[in-house]
Amino acid sequence: DIRFFATLKANAYGYGLMLAAKAVVAAGADALSLVSLEDAIALRRAGIQVPILVYAGTVPEKDIVRAVEKHDVIPTLHSEESLAAFARYATREIRVAVKVDVGPERIGVPAEQAVAFVRSVVQHPKLRLEVINAHPSVPGKGRIADCLEWQYRRFVSICEELEQAGIGVPYKVVADSKILLMTGRSMLLNAVDP
Repeated sequence: DIRFFATLKANAYGYGLMLAAKAVVAAGADALSLVSLEDAIALRRAGIQVPILVYAGTVPEKDIVRAVEKHDVIPTLHSEESLAAFARYATREIRVAVKVDVGPERIGVPAEQAVAFVRSVVQHPKLRLEVINAHPSVPGKGRIADCLEWQYRRFVSICEELEQAGIGVPYKVVADSKILLMTGRSMLLNAVDP
């Protein structure tokens, strides 16, 4: 019951984007996740049809929104500016992700503002919430388990508050490679992105 987003950043970590994408899709990956919209477009042009999540980055301009629409990828909204750009330039319904900063200091909507931000997203008629994700960060040493647990609880609390408000989130992702290695199954929700 856990959706598998195979993360293929940095040319699939040097293994070759196209080769790795075809391999993980053939092996059963439900979706792909990337940093680069250009890589997502290249995969679409090569015939890869699974959902592709593009991680948060810069604020998009009109041409970026058009490319997202044309190639049916899932962009990540991470700020009021990114939300405003997609809300302004979308011409049809776009599936979107929301990146939440659960700390310490990662890119994303601050955890304290996440519920209000998601409400704004779902109220827009051309934006459909598909994913909410976070990328926990751990200190190099010290109370690593406590830090991870604090970030995880913040994320889960946001998801619970959204559910109580009647906002369904199809996929909740907080478990990447490092988290899975450090915690096993204890921080799994309904999707992972190793």
